[in-house]
Amino acid sequence: MLVNARAAAICGTDVHIYNWDPWAAGRIRPPLIFGHEFCGEICELGEGVSKKEFPPSTLATAEGHFVCGKCEFCRTGQGHVCEKVVIIGVDVSGCFAQYVRVPKENVWVVDPDTPIEVACVHDPSGTLSTPPLSTRSPAQAAYIPPTSAITPRSGKKYGRRPGIQRKGSRHSGGND
Repeated sequence: MLVNARAAAICGTDVHIYNWDPWAAGRIRPPLIFGHEFCGEICELGEGVSKKEFPPSTLATAEGHFVCGKCEFCRTGQGHVCEKVVIIGVDVSGCFAQYVRVPKENVWVVDPDTPIEVACVHDPSGTLSTPPLSTRSPAQAAYIPPTSAITPRSGKKYGRRPGIQRKGSRHSGGND
């Protein structure tokens, strides 16, 4: 699927790449557009993706770790340690461009009332809520209980992963 990125956030990974530190020099293969935290509008569907499921201009974000869905880890619900994981903005071009290509299984639909500035930072909320050595992926752990809330500078509270709803299945194998 193709998403027109309308907002993006800068992450520590992006800072490492920008500064071209030893980690970046050993991991990144230029040329590459980096960035993996974003929110935008779906503008093109891949093969087998229906307009009914993802109407044109649907506001969306995505989990940035694309798993194979076929290795032993993926088949046993442990995609967070997938042997063939591909990371947006690290292994493939990322969201600091106008358009981002993501697999259907990684797309999260965003409630249109959620500010894009809030929706583009869903990834850190998952990372922060994943206990060390957890068997759950950051995407699985990103669920914030209804009693919790995220309060951006505006003072307005957004509960339960601010207006973000996952569509598709992470293990069904890849339509982008």
